[in-house]
Amino acid sequence: MRDKDRQELMEKWQVLGLSLMMLSQTNEEFFDLVKQEFGYGWDGKGWIKEVSYQ
Repeated sequence: MRDKDRQELMEKWQVLGLSLMMLSQTNEEFFDLVKQEFGYGWDGKGWIKEVSYQ
């Protein structure tokens, strides 16, 4: 990925993250929304992609 593309992607994610925060009343609601929409959970240190093995 080129630096310009990486920078553009990070700017879009910052806007999206702020939008999700504004939609949430609490941190827990924000974490649940991110988990529901993107499949990532917060473990207290960082975001982890949640996968299920069937």
